[in-house]
Order: sequence, then structure tokens, then C-alpha cells
Amino acid sequence: MSFQDQLIAVVFGVLRLQKFDFLDNLREEIYTAIKATVKQSVVEAVSEVEVDQEIASVADQARVLSIGAWLSLLSTVTSRLNTVIARVKGITEVMVQTVEAGAGRTQPVTEGVQAASLVTMSSSDGDPMLGEVACGKVLGGLREILCQACDYAHDRCAKLLHARSRDHGLDKMTASEFLALSRIIEDFGRESVCGRKSTSFRMGLQGQATRFVSRFHEEREARLKLNLSSERWRAVPAPPDLQHLLDHISATDTLVSPPASQQEKETIEASSTTPSSTTLATTTASTTTATLSNGVVEQNHSASGSTGSGTGSVINGSSSSSGGGVVVNGEEYIVVGVCVVVVRLIVEYSECASTLRLAAHQLLTRLTDLLRRFNSDTCRLLVEAGAVALGQNYSQPGLGMAIFATVADFASSS
Repeated sequence: MSFQDQLIAVVFGVLRLQKFDFLDNLREEIYTAIKATVKQSVVEAVSEVEVDQEIASVADQARVLSIGAWLSLLSTVTSRLNTVIARVKGITEVMVQTVEAGAGRTQPVTEGVQAASLVTMSSSDGDPMLGEVACGKVLGGLREILCQACDYAHDRCAKLLHARSRDHGLDKMTASEFLALSRIIEDFGRESVCGRKSTSFRMGLQGQATRFVSRFHEEREARLKLNLSSERWRAVPAPPDLQHLLDHISATDTLVSPPASQQEKETIEASSTTPSSTTLATTTASTTTATLSNGVVEQNHSASGSTGSGTGSVINGSSSSSGGGVVVNGEEYIVVGVCVVVVRLIVEYSECASTLRLAAHQLLTRLTDLLRRFNSDTCRLLVEAGAVALGQNYSQPGLGMAIFATVADFASSS
């Protein structure tokens, strides 16, 4: 006899005896299975890590893992719980069909249920063994059990998230790690299974998302401020991948980075090892090299040196074309370091908002504030002679304003 036949026999038996408390027993068995699944996953993950034996909580034991290992554990837990929930759904579907057949609501020929078993177990005189009131009660209980199983699975995962977030345990997550966490939680939504949302796991992510967005914005605001304060408004060669990025944005009409080739991945990994801040040389040197966080290397001449050749090349327009300007919608633009930073920041915010949808409004609001600050700070540097006070644009203020106008037009076009 198959498991399905055995289940049908058991259900018919309890229906004949009017023992409806089997629903409570079923619920407890499901909860036990979910708890055991989470515990076994944690034990396997921490098996090679020293854990304080006095720590009784499974969620607290998982806190000893690194961020990467903890994310891997969470992914494993949700995957296994999906399997458990799928089995619960299959069992409840068979039980629902059996109850309906016992109440005489449907013919005992249904996909996934052995018709012969239902016929054999039904009453010999053909009268339904279950009244309509009792049938409705049992069916409602079975549907509720499935929803409660989904909620309980979310609660157990939320405990893992809450335990990890204590004492700022998630504050060191990178953007990619946090987005991976978001995907795990979003993919674990069980609304399609039980017909309603389980909120505990998602609410835990909401609280973390608010802190993540604040940290995400502060880091990029500091990067823009640093690059803007050191910008000399002179044309520089565009990074090789900038034109590729702009072409991809124009072709897809979406603010996302193009898929990286293997060579580009190696370049990104290499550039990530460089300092994130701008390296400024002293003003007494005859020639300094400022390496920006966007990978642009600009040769800057000191006040005592000659600036005529560099200025002349920009005025004549040869610097942008020969030095590697960019083309957007058929129009060529010169490039300065802070322009590259602004474009990449816009893409970063857009990609993050696309993945972390529950924080999309916060991210777009912060991006608006960032661009507003870019405009105001640039006006302060160029229009209010802030650059003169910083000793960065004293030679050609009119030229700097012209370059900024081009950069602003380029940023809005991209």
C-alpha cells in the first residue's frame, strides 16, 4: 500500500470516529519538522566552527559564521523549507480531496488520489459520513494549517535574521551581500502556496534595508564630495568601459550595467584594490597625478608650471576626441573625472533600487538629494569662485564653467 493510500485510510478513519483533533496533531508535526530542518541546517553549517556549548539557541549558534557563510546557510534553510512546505501542501491537498469525498461533495476520482481507495473507504450504504458543518470545519482547518506552516517557516527564518542583526551584526555587509540577502528573502515568499503573505521575514528585511540605504547613501555621498572637491574641470580620457556603459543604457533604455565579460571582471577586481579616495599631491611639485576612484588618471600641472598646452587642447576640442571622449545620442562630449563618478553613481542607485524594491523609494529620494547637492556644490565652485579659494580653477574660470555646462548636459543625456 502506498503512502497516499495509507493517508486516505487514516483520514477516513478519523472522520468516521469524528476525531477532529487530528488537525492539532498534524500542525504540531509540521512545526516539529520545520524546526528540525532549520536546526539540522545550522548544525551542518557550524560543524567546522568552534561554538560555545552554552549557546542553546540555534539562531545564536549561526552568528559565529562569517557573512558569506551565513548567507549560504540562509539560502540552504529557505531551500529546504520550500521542500517541506511543498510536501505539506501535497498532504493537505490529498486530505482535502478525501474529506470532500467523505462528505459526498465530489466524485472520488481526482488527480493525485487513488479512486479505488476512496471508494473502498467510503460508507457502504452510500450516505456521507460527514455533515456539511463538520466538513466545512475540517476543510477550513486544513487550509489554515497550510498558511500556519508558511508563517511558522518565515518566523524561524526571521529568528535567524534577528539574531544575526543584533549588536550591528549586519552593518558590515557590502552592497552585493545585502542584495543577495534581499533576493533570498524575496524568493522565499510563499504567497503562491497559501494565498496570503507571510510578513515576519520580510519585516525583518525592511528594518535592515533602512539602515543599509543610509549607509549606502553616506558612502556614495562621501565619494562624490571627495571627487568634486578635487576636480579641476579639465578634460581627461574616458575610462574604456564608460562608452560601453552608455551604449548599453541607450540600447536597453534602462539604467543598468551591461553584462561583464571575463576581461572586464578581471579589470573590476583589479580596480577594487585601489584606494577609494582621491590621492592628492602637494602643490609644490611640478607635476602631480591624481588617481580618481573611477579609474581616471589625470595629469595636473602646478601653479608654477605652464598650463597653456593643456588649456589650448581643450579649447580647440582636440582633447576630447583624441583623448577619448564619449558619444551619447550621436553627440560627442568631453569627460571630466567627476562626470564619470556621477554617471556611475546614478547606475548604482538604479541597480540597487531595482533589486531592493522595498527600499526603492528611499534610494531614489537619496539619489535626488545627491544630484541636487552635485548641482549646488558645482555652482559654488564655479559661479561663487569656490574653486578660486581652493586654488583649483584660478587660471580659467570661464573655461571651467563651459566645461561644467557640457558635463551637466552629458549627465542629463545619459
